Amino acid sequence: MPAGQPGYETRSFYARHPEWSMVGKFIWDTQRALDYLGSRPEVQPAAIGICGHSLGSHVALFASAFDARLGAAVCNGGNLTWFGSPAEPLHWAMPVYPDGRLWVYLPKSQAWYADRSIEPAFRFIEVASLIAPRRLLIGHTETETRNHRIAEFIGGLRGVYAALGARPGPTVALMGELDALIVPDHAQADPATG
Repeated sequence: MPAGQPGYETRSFYARHPEWSMVGKFIWDTQRALDYLGSRPEVQPAAIGICGHSLGSHVALFASAFDARLGAAVCNGGNLTWFGSPAEPLHWAMPVYPDGRLWVYLPKSQAWYADRSIEPAFRFIEVASLIAPRRLLIGHTETETRNHRIAEFIGGLRGVYAALGARPGPTVALMGELDALIVPDHAQADPATG
């Protein structure tokens, strides 16, 4: 991105790379960082993990799904559904923000938003399933958990981990509205039963 360009503005990126996606660029950038870390004698390659918040949560999720060198991922506060946010149903393919910025995360996803009868090419649980059996921690507030149906997401993902014989499976940490950490009963449920 050019210096001085506001955040969440992708016009210049797509002008230079019309066939790319921001999510692909984030994965590529993370892989280059892993290449560098793996070249350092003081780094234990098997102990590398990634942590991200909000958009960084998506970077952590997608990078871990596409690169097994990441042994663990912490994804905090990223929406894990395409259409799950009542406040911003077009969050990942906003045509133009009210202030004029253009943010396009996955260009081909714009069709899914324009016509809800088109099934998304993939779901976030399918991306997260590629992380199994490696460690995964997902953090959300109680409100995000309700709005984005995180319990269903984690339940399905636990089934993937169980099928692979992975113990422990993915973990969810819920932050209360007053920033109190709550680990709900369903977060510790048996993967076989959800």
